[in-house]
Amino acid sequence: MSVQLAARSLLVAMLVLAGCWISHSVCEAAEDNPWQIAECQYACGAGGMDLKTLHECGVTLVSHVDWTLDAEPMKQYLAEAHKLGIKLLPYVSPEKAWFMDTPERLRQFHRRNSRAAIPYYQAVDPSAHREWILIDKLGRPAPRYGSYVNSDAGEWELKWGIWEVHGQKYQDHDNPNPWSWYMCSSAEGYIDAVERGVRASMDMGFDGVFLDNTSTKRLALCHGAELQKHKHRPPGHNTDKTYQELAERVYETVKSYGPEKIVLLNGGREDAYEPIRNGAMIESYICTGGARERIHKWEQVLKWARQFRDERKHGRVVTALSYLGSSRYPPKDDCFYTYACAQLSGFKWTASSPRKDVVRLLYRARLIVPQGELESREGLWYRHYDRGIVVVNPVSGSKAEGSIPLPADIGTPVDLYTGQRLPVADGKVAISVAAESGRVVVEAADALDNYVSECATILSRDARGRDDGLAKELRSAVSARKESPGAPADRRLLDVLTKVQSWRRRLPASGDRRYGRLRIAGKYAASAAGLLEK
Repeated sequence: MSVQLAARSLLVAMLVLAGCWISHSVCEAAEDNPWQIAECQYACGAGGMDLKTLHECGVTLVSHVDWTLDAEPMKQYLAEAHKLGIKLLPYVSPEKAWFMDTPERLRQFHRRNSRAAIPYYQAVDPSAHREWILIDKLGRPAPRYGSYVNSDAGEWELKWGIWEVHGQKYQDHDNPNPWSWYMCSSAEGYIDAVERGVRASMDMGFDGVFLDNTSTKRLALCHGAELQKHKHRPPGHNTDKTYQELAERVYETVKSYGPEKIVLLNGGREDAYEPIRNGAMIESYICTGGARERIHKWEQVLKWARQFRDERKHGRVVTALSYLGSSRYPPKDDCFYTYACAQLSGFKWTASSPRKDVVRLLYRARLIVPQGELESREGLWYRHYDRGIVVVNPVSGSKAEGSIPLPADIGTPVDLYTGQRLPVADGKVAISVAAESGRVVVEAADALDNYVSECATILSRDARGRDDGLAKELRSAVSARKESPGAPADRRLLDVLTKVQSWRRRLPASGDRRYGRLRIAGKYAASAAGLLEK
Protein backbone atom coordinates (compact mmCIF):
# COMPACT_ATOMS: atom_id res chain seq x y z
CA MET A 1 0.00 0.00 0.00
CA SER A 2 1.29 3.49 -0.81
CA VAL A 3 2.60 5.81 1.93
CA GLN A 4 -0.04 8.34 0.92
CA LEU A 5 -2.81 5.77 1.34
CA ALA A 6 -1.45 4.64 4.71
CA ALA A 7 -1.29 8.25 5.93
CA ARG A 8 -4.84 8.88 4.76
CA SER A 9 -6.05 5.69 6.47
CA LEU A 10 -4.40 6.85 9.75
CA LEU A 11 -6.10 10.23 9.48
CA VAL A 12 -9.43 8.51 8.83
CA ALA A 13 -8.99 6.29 11.89
CA MET A 14 -8.24 9.35 14.05
CA LEU A 15 -11.35 11.12 12.77
CA VAL A 16 -13.52 8.08 13.45
CA LEU A 17 -12.19 7.62 16.99
CA ALA A 18 -12.75 11.31 17.69
CA GLY A 19 -16.31 11.13 16.38
CA CYS A 20 -17.48 7.90 17.97
CA TRP A 21 -18.14 9.65 21.32
CA ILE A 22 -20.78 11.84 19.74
CA SER A 23 -24.37 10.74 19.25
CA HIS A 24 -25.78 11.72 15.86
CA SER A 25 -29.10 11.49 14.14
CA VAL A 26 -29.09 10.11 10.60
CA CYS A 27 -28.95 13.56 9.01
CA GLU A 28 -26.46 14.90 11.57
CA ALA A 29 -24.19 11.91 10.90
CA ALA A 30 -24.11 12.74 7.22
CA GLU A 31 -23.39 16.44 7.84
CA ASP A 32 -21.16 16.50 10.94
CA ASN A 33 -19.19 13.29 10.58
CA PRO A 34 -19.23 11.84 7.07
CA TRP A 35 -17.49 8.69 8.25
CA GLN A 36 -20.55 7.57 10.14
CA ILE A 37 -22.17 6.08 7.06
CA ALA A 38 -23.12 3.19 9.35
CA GLU A 39 -25.91 5.50 10.55
CA CYS A 40 -27.35 5.93 7.07
CA GLN A 41 -30.06 3.74 5.54
CA TYR A 42 -28.94 1.89 2.41
CA ALA A 43 -30.71 0.66 -0.70
CA CYS A 44 -29.05 -1.39 -3.43
CA GLY A 45 -30.78 0.13 -6.44
CA ALA A 46 -33.84 2.35 -6.32
CA GLY A 47 -36.18 -0.66 -6.49
CA GLY A 48 -38.60 1.18 -8.75
CA MET A 49 -38.87 4.11 -6.34
CA ASP A 50 -38.39 7.72 -7.37
CA LEU A 51 -36.27 10.02 -5.23
CA LYS A 52 -39.25 11.42 -3.30
CA THR A 53 -40.37 7.92 -2.32
CA LEU A 54 -36.83 6.92 -1.33
CA HIS A 55 -36.64 10.02 0.84
CA GLU A 56 -40.05 9.32 2.37
CA CYS A 57 -38.86 5.81 3.24
CA GLY A 58 -35.80 7.22 5.01
CA VAL A 59 -33.22 5.97 2.50
CA THR A 60 -30.07 8.12 2.53
CA LEU A 61 -27.59 6.06 0.48
CA VAL A 62 -28.36 4.39 -2.88
CA SER A 63 -25.93 2.37 -4.99
CA HIS A 64 -26.33 0.86 -8.46
CA VAL A 65 -27.55 4.15 -9.89
CA ASP A 66 -28.81 3.54 -13.42
CA TRP A 67 -26.56 4.80 -16.22
CA THR A 68 -29.40 5.26 -18.72
CA LEU A 69 -29.74 9.04 -18.35
CA ASP A 70 -27.90 11.48 -20.57
CA ALA A 71 -25.17 13.50 -18.85
CA GLU A 72 -27.25 16.60 -18.08
CA PRO A 73 -30.34 14.74 -16.78
CA MET A 74 -27.98 12.60 -14.68
CA LYS A 75 -26.49 15.72 -13.11
CA GLN A 76 -30.02 17.02 -12.43
CA TYR A 77 -30.91 13.68 -10.80
CA LEU A 78 -27.81 13.96 -8.61
CA ALA A 79 -28.68 17.52 -7.62
CA GLU A 80 -32.24 16.55 -6.68
CA ALA A 81 -30.97 13.59 -4.63
CA HIS A 82 -28.52 15.80 -2.76
CA LYS A 83 -31.26 18.30 -1.91
CA LEU A 84 -33.13 15.40 -0.28
CA GLY A 85 -30.02 14.25 1.61
CA ILE A 86 -29.55 11.13 -0.52
CA LYS A 87 -26.05 10.05 -1.58
CA LEU A 88 -25.70 8.19 -4.90
CA LEU A 89 -23.10 5.61 -5.92
CA PRO A 90 -22.79 4.28 -9.48
CA TYR A 91 -22.16 0.59 -10.11
CA VAL A 92 -18.58 -0.15 -11.20
CA SER A 93 -17.36 -3.67 -11.96
CA PRO A 94 -13.72 -3.84 -13.19
CA GLU A 95 -14.03 -7.64 -13.32
CA LYS A 96 -16.10 -7.29 -16.49
CA ALA A 97 -16.75 -4.75 -19.24
CA TRP A 98 -19.04 -4.25 -22.22
CA PHE A 99 -18.27 -3.54 -25.87
CA MET A 100 -19.15 0.10 -26.57
CA ASP A 101 -18.28 0.17 -30.27
CA THR A 102 -21.70 0.50 -31.92
CA PRO A 103 -25.04 2.21 -31.15
CA GLU A 104 -26.66 -1.23 -31.11
CA ARG A 105 -24.37 -2.42 -28.33
CA LEU A 106 -25.03 0.80 -26.44
CA ARG A 107 -28.76 0.14 -26.73
CA GLN A 108 -28.22 -3.42 -25.47
CA PHE A 109 -26.29 -2.13 -22.48
CA HIS A 110 -28.69 0.67 -21.65
CA ARG A 111 -31.89 -0.92 -22.88
CA ARG A 112 -33.34 2.38 -24.09
CA ASN A 113 -30.80 5.21 -24.43
CA SER A 114 -27.77 5.12 -26.72
CA ARG A 115 -26.59 8.56 -25.57
CA ALA A 116 -26.48 7.74 -21.88
CA ALA A 117 -23.82 9.00 -19.49
CA ILE A 118 -21.42 6.06 -19.25
CA PRO A 119 -17.97 7.56 -18.55
CA TYR A 120 -16.67 4.54 -16.64
CA TYR A 121 -17.56 1.87 -19.21
CA GLN A 122 -16.38 4.04 -22.08
CA ALA A 123 -12.96 4.24 -20.39
CA VAL A 124 -12.61 0.44 -20.11
CA ASP A 125 -14.22 -0.43 -23.47
CA PRO A 126 -12.72 -3.82 -24.52
CA SER A 127 -13.64 -3.24 -28.18
CA ALA A 128 -10.92 -0.56 -28.22
CA HIS A 129 -8.45 -2.61 -26.14
CA ARG A 130 -8.92 -6.32 -26.72
CA GLU A 131 -5.60 -6.93 -24.98
CA TRP A 132 -7.37 -6.23 -21.66
CA ILE A 133 -9.72 -9.23 -22.01
CA LEU A 134 -8.97 -12.15 -19.70
CA ILE A 135 -7.53 -15.23 -21.44
CA ASP A 136 -8.41 -18.76 -20.35
CA LYS A 137 -5.88 -21.61 -20.14
CA LEU A 138 -6.56 -22.66 -23.75
CA GLY A 139 -5.75 -19.18 -25.00
CA ARG A 140 -9.35 -18.08 -25.60
CA PRO A 141 -10.79 -14.68 -24.66
CA ALA A 142 -13.23 -15.22 -21.80
CA PRO A 143 -16.82 -14.11 -22.45
CA ARG A 144 -18.96 -13.34 -19.47
CA TYR A 145 -21.39 -16.03 -20.56
CA GLY A 146 -18.92 -18.70 -19.50
CA SER A 147 -19.58 -19.86 -15.92
CA TYR A 148 -17.22 -20.29 -12.97
CA VAL A 149 -16.61 -23.76 -11.58
CA ASN A 150 -14.24 -24.99 -8.90
CA SER A 151 -11.72 -27.43 -10.40
CA ASP A 152 -10.29 -30.55 -8.75
CA ALA A 153 -7.18 -28.52 -7.93
CA GLY A 154 -9.32 -26.08 -5.94
CA GLU A 155 -8.93 -23.22 -8.43
CA TRP A 156 -11.69 -21.19 -10.02
CA GLU A 157 -11.77 -21.60 -13.78
CA LEU A 158 -14.15 -20.92 -16.64
CA LYS A 159 -16.40 -23.68 -17.88
CA TRP A 160 -17.23 -23.35 -21.56
CA GLY A 161 -20.52 -24.20 -23.15
CA ILE A 162 -23.30 -22.72 -25.21
CA TRP A 163 -24.28 -19.24 -24.11
CA GLU A 164 -27.15 -17.11 -25.31
CA VAL A 165 -27.18 -13.40 -26.12
CA HIS A 166 -30.44 -11.67 -27.02
CA GLY A 167 -31.98 -14.87 -28.35
CA GLN A 168 -28.90 -15.98 -30.34
CA LYS A 169 -26.80 -18.96 -29.31
CA TYR A 170 -23.01 -18.94 -29.62
CA GLN A 171 -20.46 -21.73 -29.35
CA ASP A 172 -17.61 -20.35 -31.50
CA HIS A 173 -14.63 -20.21 -29.14
CA ASP A 174 -12.42 -18.46 -31.70
CA ASN A 175 -14.91 -15.71 -32.55
CA PRO A 176 -17.35 -15.45 -29.68
CA ASN A 177 -19.86 -12.64 -29.78
CA PRO A 178 -21.16 -11.97 -26.29
CA TRP A 179 -21.72 -8.39 -25.24
CA SER A 180 -19.56 -8.51 -22.12
CA TRP A 181 -16.17 -9.96 -21.22
CA TYR A 182 -14.15 -10.84 -18.16
CA MET A 183 -11.26 -8.43 -17.87
CA CYS A 184 -7.65 -8.94 -16.74
CA SER A 185 -6.57 -6.55 -14.00
CA SER A 186 -2.94 -7.57 -14.72
CA ALA A 187 -3.04 -6.45 -18.36
CA GLU A 188 -0.89 -3.41 -19.13
CA GLY A 189 -2.92 -0.20 -18.97
CA TYR A 190 -6.12 -1.68 -17.56
CA ILE A 191 -5.85 -0.32 -14.01
CA ASP A 192 -5.04 3.12 -15.44
CA ALA A 193 -8.20 2.91 -17.55
CA VAL A 194 -10.25 1.96 -14.49
CA GLU A 195 -8.90 5.01 -12.68
CA ARG A 196 -9.80 7.28 -15.62
CA GLY A 197 -13.33 5.86 -15.68
CA VAL A 198 -13.83 6.29 -11.94
CA ARG A 199 -12.48 9.86 -12.10
CA ALA A 200 -14.83 10.69 -14.98
CA SER A 201 -17.75 9.33 -12.96
CA MET A 202 -16.79 11.31 -9.86
CA ASP A 203 -16.54 14.45 -12.01
CA MET A 204 -20.28 14.11 -12.66
CA GLY A 205 -20.96 14.65 -8.95
CA PHE A 206 -21.40 11.14 -7.54
CA ASP A 207 -20.72 10.54 -3.85
CA GLY A 208 -18.41 7.58 -4.39
CA VAL A 209 -18.66 4.20 -6.11
CA PHE A 210 -19.97 0.70 -5.51
CA LEU A 211 -17.15 -1.65 -6.53
CA ASP A 212 -18.48 -5.08 -7.45
CA ASN A 213 -16.91 -8.56 -7.25
CA THR A 214 -13.81 -7.80 -5.18
CA SER A 215 -13.31 -11.19 -3.53
CA THR A 216 -9.94 -12.40 -4.81
CA LYS A 217 -10.91 -15.97 -3.86
CA ARG A 218 -13.33 -16.19 -6.79
CA LEU A 219 -11.42 -14.28 -9.49
CA ALA A 220 -10.50 -16.41 -12.49
CA LEU A 221 -6.78 -16.42 -13.28
CA CYS A 222 -5.60 -15.02 -16.61
CA HIS A 223 -3.26 -17.09 -18.82
CA GLY A 224 -2.61 -14.28 -21.29
CA ALA A 225 1.02 -13.67 -20.28
CA GLU A 226 2.19 -17.28 -20.19
CA LEU A 227 0.55 -17.94 -23.57
CA GLN A 228 1.98 -14.67 -24.95
CA LYS A 229 -1.46 -13.26 -25.76
CA HIS A 230 -0.77 -10.04 -23.85
CA LYS A 231 1.63 -8.69 -21.21
CA HIS A 232 1.04 -8.62 -17.51
CA ARG A 233 2.09 -5.73 -15.31
CA PRO A 234 4.02 -6.46 -13.17
CA PRO A 235 5.45 -9.65 -14.73
CA GLY A 236 4.44 -12.80 -12.88
CA HIS A 237 1.42 -11.24 -11.15
CA ASN A 238 -2.07 -12.48 -11.89
CA THR A 239 -5.57 -11.22 -11.17
CA ASP A 240 -5.56 -12.52 -7.58
CA LYS A 241 -2.69 -10.12 -6.84
CA THR A 242 -3.39 -7.13 -9.05
CA TYR A 243 -7.09 -6.79 -8.23
CA GLN A 244 -6.06 -5.62 -4.77
CA GLU A 245 -3.93 -2.93 -6.42
CA LEU A 246 -6.87 -2.01 -8.62
CA ALA A 247 -9.16 -1.61 -5.58
CA GLU A 248 -6.56 0.57 -3.84
CA ARG A 249 -6.35 2.79 -6.92
CA VAL A 250 -10.14 3.14 -6.99
CA TYR A 251 -10.14 4.05 -3.29
CA GLU A 252 -7.41 6.67 -3.72
CA THR A 253 -9.19 8.17 -6.72
CA VAL A 254 -12.55 8.43 -4.93
CA LYS A 255 -10.99 9.89 -1.77
CA SER A 256 -9.12 12.51 -3.81
CA TYR A 257 -12.55 14.15 -4.19
CA GLY A 258 -12.94 14.46 -0.42
CA PRO A 259 -12.76 12.30 2.71
CA GLU A 260 -16.57 12.15 2.84
CA LYS A 261 -16.74 10.22 -0.45
CA ILE A 262 -17.74 6.57 -0.11
CA VAL A 263 -16.36 3.26 -1.38
CA LEU A 264 -18.60 0.22 -0.93
CA LEU A 265 -17.12 -3.16 -1.85
CA ASN A 266 -19.11 -6.22 -2.78
CA GLY A 267 -17.28 -9.13 -1.21
CA GLY A 268 -14.46 -6.95 0.11
CA ARG A 269 -14.60 -8.51 3.57
CA GLU A 270 -11.04 -9.85 3.42
CA ASP A 271 -8.56 -8.29 5.88
CA ALA A 272 -6.52 -6.82 3.03
CA TYR A 273 -9.47 -4.63 2.04
CA GLU A 274 -10.10 -3.22 5.52
CA PRO A 275 -8.10 0.03 5.03
CA ILE A 276 -9.77 0.78 1.69
CA ARG A 277 -13.46 0.30 2.34
CA ASN A 278 -16.19 2.34 3.94
CA GLY A 279 -18.48 -0.64 3.69
CA ALA A 280 -18.72 -4.23 2.50
CA MET A 281 -21.63 -6.21 1.12
CA ILE A 282 -22.76 -9.76 1.86
CA GLU A 283 -24.60 -10.61 -1.37
CA SER A 284 -27.31 -13.28 -1.44
CA TYR A 285 -27.68 -12.94 2.32
CA ILE A 286 -29.71 -15.95 3.54
CA CYS A 287 -31.72 -16.06 0.30
CA THR A 288 -30.68 -16.03 -3.36
CA GLY A 289 -32.52 -16.11 -6.66
CA GLY A 290 -33.78 -19.48 -7.85
CA ALA A 291 -33.19 -21.30 -4.55
CA ARG A 292 -36.13 -22.93 -2.82
CA GLU A 293 -34.36 -23.05 0.53
CA ARG A 294 -32.64 -20.35 2.52
CA ILE A 295 -29.00 -20.89 1.62
CA HIS A 296 -27.48 -19.55 4.85
CA LYS A 297 -28.44 -21.18 8.12
CA TRP A 298 -28.63 -19.59 11.56
CA GLU A 299 -25.06 -20.62 12.45
CA GLN A 300 -23.74 -18.61 9.50
CA VAL A 301 -25.89 -15.62 10.46
CA LEU A 302 -24.34 -15.64 13.95
CA LYS A 303 -20.84 -16.14 12.53
CA TRP A 304 -21.17 -13.02 10.36
CA ALA A 305 -22.63 -11.08 13.28
CA ARG A 306 -19.57 -11.91 15.40
CA GLN A 307 -17.13 -11.34 12.55
CA PHE A 308 -18.32 -7.79 11.79
CA ARG A 309 -19.53 -6.61 15.19
CA ASP A 310 -16.96 -3.77 15.37
CA GLU A 311 -17.36 -2.34 11.86
CA ARG A 312 -19.47 0.64 12.91
CA LYS A 313 -16.86 1.58 15.52
CA HIS A 314 -14.57 2.33 12.60
CA GLY A 315 -17.20 4.27 10.67
CA ARG A 316 -17.87 1.40 8.28
CA VAL A 317 -21.06 -0.40 7.34
CA VAL A 318 -21.89 -3.97 6.38
CA THR A 319 -24.77 -4.30 3.93
CA ALA A 320 -26.81 -7.47 3.50
CA LEU A 321 -28.44 -7.95 0.08
CA SER A 322 -31.13 -10.63 -0.13
CA TYR A 323 -32.71 -11.92 -3.36
CA LEU A 324 -36.26 -12.86 -2.43
CA GLY A 325 -39.21 -14.41 -4.19
CA SER A 326 -38.12 -17.94 -5.09
CA SER A 327 -37.94 -19.74 -1.73
CA ARG A 328 -40.70 -21.94 -0.34
CA TYR A 329 -41.49 -19.23 2.19
CA PRO A 330 -43.89 -16.38 1.33
CA PRO A 331 -41.98 -13.29 0.14
CA LYS A 332 -43.34 -11.26 3.06
CA ASP A 333 -41.94 -13.82 5.53
CA ASP A 334 -38.57 -13.83 3.78
CA CYS A 335 -38.51 -10.02 3.91
CA PHE A 336 -39.13 -9.90 7.66
CA TYR A 337 -36.76 -12.79 8.43
CA THR A 338 -33.79 -11.55 6.40
CA TYR A 339 -34.36 -7.98 7.63
CA ALA A 340 -34.52 -9.03 11.28
CA CYS A 341 -31.41 -11.23 10.97
CA ALA A 342 -29.47 -8.41 9.31
CA GLN A 343 -30.56 -5.87 11.92
CA LEU A 344 -29.69 -8.30 14.74
CA SER A 345 -26.16 -8.30 13.32
CA GLY A 346 -26.00 -4.51 12.99
CA PHE A 347 -26.07 -4.76 9.18
CA LYS A 348 -27.96 -2.60 6.72
CA TRP A 349 -30.58 -4.68 4.94
CA THR A 350 -31.59 -4.27 1.31
CA ALA A 351 -33.50 -6.65 -0.91
CA SER A 352 -34.84 -7.48 -4.31
CA SER A 353 -38.34 -8.77 -3.68
CA PRO A 354 -41.69 -9.09 -5.46
CA ARG A 355 -43.21 -7.55 -2.32
CA LYS A 356 -41.85 -4.04 -2.82
CA ASP A 357 -44.50 -2.78 -0.42
CA VAL A 358 -42.93 -4.81 2.40
CA VAL A 359 -39.45 -3.57 1.48
CA ARG A 360 -40.72 0.01 1.74
CA LEU A 361 -42.48 -0.81 5.02
CA LEU A 362 -39.23 -2.09 6.54
CA TYR A 363 -37.22 0.86 5.24
CA ARG A 364 -39.77 3.21 6.81
CA ALA A 365 -39.31 1.55 10.20
CA ARG A 366 -36.00 3.47 10.26
CA LEU A 367 -34.20 1.18 12.69
CA ILE A 368 -30.84 2.88 12.22
CA VAL A 369 -28.80 3.00 15.43
CA PRO A 370 -28.50 -0.11 17.65
CA GLN A 371 -29.11 0.49 21.36
CA GLY A 372 -27.24 -2.56 22.57
CA GLU A 373 -25.95 -5.96 21.42
CA LEU A 374 -28.01 -8.92 20.22
CA GLU A 375 -29.41 -10.97 23.07
CA SER A 376 -31.47 -14.13 23.51
CA ARG A 377 -34.10 -15.30 25.96
CA GLU A 378 -36.85 -17.92 25.89
CA GLY A 379 -35.90 -19.09 22.39
CA LEU A 380 -36.01 -15.59 20.91
CA TRP A 381 -33.07 -13.54 19.66
CA TYR A 382 -33.57 -9.78 19.73
CA ARG A 383 -31.84 -6.41 19.53
CA HIS A 384 -33.00 -2.96 20.54
CA TYR A 385 -32.78 -0.03 18.14
CA ASP A 386 -33.49 3.66 18.42
CA ARG A 387 -37.05 3.23 17.09
CA GLY A 388 -37.93 -0.36 17.87
CA ILE A 389 -36.88 -3.98 18.36
CA VAL A 390 -36.06 -6.77 15.92
CA VAL A 391 -36.87 -10.33 17.01
CA VAL A 392 -35.97 -13.68 15.41
CA ASN A 393 -37.04 -17.25 16.09
CA PRO A 394 -34.39 -19.27 14.21
CA VAL A 395 -35.71 -22.68 15.19
CA SER A 396 -37.56 -24.75 12.60
CA GLY A 397 -40.75 -26.56 13.44
CA SER A 398 -42.00 -24.63 16.47
CA LYS A 399 -43.00 -21.11 17.40
CA ALA A 400 -41.30 -19.30 20.26
CA GLU A 401 -43.06 -17.16 22.86
CA GLY A 402 -41.38 -14.88 25.33
CA SER A 403 -41.20 -11.48 27.01
CA ILE A 404 -38.58 -8.95 25.94
CA PRO A 405 -37.53 -5.82 27.83
CA LEU A 406 -39.34 -2.82 26.36
CA PRO A 407 -37.51 0.48 25.83
CA ALA A 408 -38.98 3.44 27.70
CA ASP A 409 -39.66 5.35 24.47
CA ILE A 410 -42.07 2.67 23.20
CA GLY A 411 -45.32 3.06 25.14
CA THR A 412 -47.64 1.05 22.89
CA PRO A 413 -45.74 -1.68 21.02
CA VAL A 414 -47.09 -3.02 17.73
CA ASP A 415 -45.98 -6.05 15.72
CA LEU A 416 -45.33 -4.49 12.30
CA TYR A 417 -45.89 -7.88 10.60
CA THR A 418 -49.43 -8.37 11.92
CA GLY A 419 -50.42 -4.79 12.81
CA GLN A 420 -51.52 -5.99 16.25
CA ARG A 421 -50.80 -4.31 19.57
CA LEU A 422 -48.68 -6.43 21.90
CA PRO A 423 -49.34 -6.91 25.64
CA VAL A 424 -46.97 -5.26 28.11
CA ALA A 425 -46.34 -6.31 31.73
CA ASP A 426 -43.58 -5.34 34.16
CA GLY A 427 -41.69 -3.39 31.52
CA LYS A 428 -41.63 -6.32 29.08
CA VAL A 429 -43.48 -6.93 25.83
CA ALA A 430 -44.91 -10.39 25.15
CA ILE A 431 -44.48 -11.66 21.62
CA SER A 432 -45.02 -14.91 19.74
CA VAL A 433 -42.89 -15.62 16.66
CA ALA A 434 -43.49 -18.46 14.21
CA ALA A 435 -40.72 -20.93 13.37
CA GLU A 436 -37.87 -19.51 11.26
CA SER A 437 -39.46 -16.06 11.28
CA GLY A 438 -38.58 -12.48 12.07
CA ARG A 439 -40.61 -9.68 13.60
CA VAL A 440 -40.24 -5.92 14.06
CA VAL A 441 -41.75 -4.18 17.09
CA VAL A 442 -42.38 -0.43 16.81
CA GLU A 443 -44.41 2.29 18.54
CA ALA A 444 -48.09 2.27 17.52
CA ALA A 445 -47.90 5.82 16.13
CA ASP A 446 -44.96 4.83 13.90
CA ALA A 447 -46.79 1.72 12.67
CA LEU A 448 -49.88 3.79 11.90
CA ASP A 449 -47.88 6.36 9.89
CA ASN A 450 -46.09 3.55 8.08
CA TYR A 451 -49.29 1.74 7.02
CA VAL A 452 -50.96 4.96 5.90
CA SER A 453 -47.89 6.04 3.92
CA GLU A 454 -47.68 2.67 2.14
CA CYS A 455 -51.41 2.71 1.39
CA ALA A 456 -51.06 6.17 -0.20
CA THR A 457 -47.92 5.11 -2.11
CA ILE A 458 -49.67 2.10 -3.69
CA LEU A 459 -52.78 4.11 -4.55
CA SER A 460 -50.69 6.83 -6.19
CA ARG A 461 -48.69 4.31 -8.24
CA ASP A 462 -51.32 1.76 -9.20
CA ALA A 463 -54.80 3.31 -9.11
CA ARG A 464 -54.04 5.43 -12.22
CA GLY A 465 -56.74 7.97 -11.49
CA ARG A 466 -59.43 5.36 -10.77
CA ASP A 467 -59.40 5.82 -7.00
CA ASP A 468 -61.60 8.96 -7.04
CA GLY A 469 -58.76 10.96 -5.47
CA LEU A 470 -58.38 8.68 -2.45
CA ALA A 471 -54.58 8.90 -2.42
CA LYS A 472 -54.71 12.70 -2.40
CA GLU A 473 -57.46 12.70 0.22
CA LEU A 474 -55.45 10.29 2.37
CA ARG A 475 -52.31 12.42 2.23
CA SER A 476 -54.36 15.53 3.04
CA ALA A 477 -55.87 13.82 6.11
CA VAL A 478 -52.41 12.77 7.28
CA SER A 479 -51.07 16.33 6.89
CA ALA A 480 -54.04 17.77 8.77
CA ARG A 481 -53.50 15.26 11.59
CA LYS A 482 -49.85 16.25 11.92
CA GLU A 483 -50.72 19.96 12.01
CA SER A 484 -53.62 19.61 14.47
CA PRO A 485 -53.50 16.26 16.29
CA GLY A 486 -56.59 15.22 18.18
CA ALA A 487 -59.90 13.40 17.95
CA PRO A 488 -61.34 15.37 14.97
CA ALA A 489 -58.22 14.71 12.86
CA ASP A 490 -58.29 11.04 13.85
CA ARG A 491 -61.94 10.76 12.79
CA ARG A 492 -61.19 12.40 9.45
CA LEU A 493 -58.32 10.00 8.77
CA LEU A 494 -60.45 7.03 9.86
CA ASP A 495 -63.21 8.09 7.45
CA VAL A 496 -60.75 8.14 4.55
CA LEU A 497 -59.31 4.74 5.53
CA THR A 498 -62.84 3.33 5.63
CA LYS A 499 -63.42 4.69 2.11
CA VAL A 500 -60.23 2.94 0.91
CA GLN A 501 -61.41 -0.38 2.33
CA SER A 502 -64.83 0.03 0.72
CA TRP A 503 -63.21 0.93 -2.62
CA ARG A 504 -60.95 -2.12 -2.35
CA ARG A 505 -63.93 -4.44 -1.97
CA ARG A 506 -65.29 -3.17 -5.32
CA LEU A 507 -62.11 -4.04 -7.25
CA PRO A 508 -62.54 -6.66 -10.02
CA ALA A 509 -61.81 -10.24 -9.01
CA SER A 510 -58.82 -10.34 -11.34
CA GLY A 511 -55.40 -11.95 -11.18
CA ASP A 512 -53.86 -8.75 -12.55
CA ARG A 513 -50.83 -7.80 -10.42
CA ARG A 514 -51.93 -4.20 -10.22
CA TYR A 515 -55.25 -5.18 -8.66
CA GLY A 516 -53.34 -7.45 -6.30
CA ARG A 517 -51.26 -4.50 -5.14
CA LEU A 518 -54.38 -2.36 -4.70
CA ARG A 519 -55.92 -5.08 -2.55
CA ILE A 520 -52.77 -4.98 -0.43
CA ALA A 521 -53.27 -1.21 -0.07
CA GLY A 522 -56.71 -1.98 1.35
CA LYS A 523 -55.15 -4.31 3.92
CA TYR A 524 -52.77 -1.57 5.03
CA ALA A 525 -55.76 0.75 5.34
CA ALA A 526 -57.49 -1.85 7.52
CA SER A 527 -54.39 -2.21 9.75
CA ALA A 528 -54.13 1.56 10.13
CA ALA A 529 -57.84 1.85 10.92
CA GLY A 530 -57.52 -0.87 13.54
CA LEU A 531 -54.80 1.11 15.33
CA LEU A 532 -56.87 4.30 15.18
CA GLU A 533 -60.03 2.68 16.50
CA LYS A 534 -58.49 1.26 19.67
